[in-house]
Amino acid sequence: RTRAIMFDPNDVTKRKVWAGGVAGGLWYNNDIASNTSEWQKVDDFWANMAVTTITSDPSNPQIFYVGTGEGFFNADAVRGGGIWKTTNGGTSWTQLASTSVSDDFTYIQELVVHSSGAIFAATRGNSSSSGGILRSVDGGNNWTRVLAPGSSIGATIASFSNRASDIDIASNGDIYACFGLFSQGRIFRSSDSGNNWTDITPNTNCHRIELAVAPSASSVTNTTVLYAVARATSGSDNDVAWFKKSIDGGANWTDIT
Repeated sequence: RTRAIMFDPNDVTKRKVWAGGVAGGLWYNNDIASNTSEWQKVDDFWANMAVTTITSDPSNPQIFYVGTGEGFFNADAVRGGGIWKTTNGGTSWTQLASTSVSDDFTYIQELVVHSSGAIFAATRGNSSSSGGILRSVDGGNNWTRVLAPGSSIGATIASFSNRASDIDIASNGDIYACFGLFSQGRIFRSSDSGNNWTDITPNTNCHRIELAVAPSASSVTNTTVLYAVARATSGSDNDVAWFKKSIDGGANWTDIT
């Protein structure tokens, strides 16, 4: 399964692509438009090969971060081993020691980097004291948990809601984080780099939520356009609870039929 893919921000031709397999490590292709261009493996001997997310630093395109660990509770899910970092566009990689042994980083759902260089990790966690949204402002050396809405609820699968499912950053710098892996689905927004969060969940009758943020602002309100889809709390795992759109940064939502 391929759950991580990124166009190389350093390639002006937009042909080099990075991709990660959930048990196959990190790979790159120098010309995705060519039928004969082969995929090249980065390293068969990383401490963990369960690549699930990859992102670059918008303030320095030579810096990439790769997260590991499948957090969706599939029967063959592979546990992760933290985050890997490159500062030279992928030529060499280092496992961040701050993430290699922490329960917070065994299942990393998504990584994003703010324009300020701050890194945000959406993780599942393994207990009531782990998981949620974590932030590093020093390149991944140290981390602070900035959002964990389920910490006071407990650790049962039915109620535990620190399991983050997605995180995105809008063009205006606002951060949107989603929760709900077999627990209450919720969406939060931060307009101050993750220091404070507002619950903007449109409908709580759902589990896992995935979010997409439009790269441009709404022509009507000059604010962020969002799309969100959630899994139903009953019935088939494939059932969709709702599919919604907001043109004002999550203040109001409308159904997409």
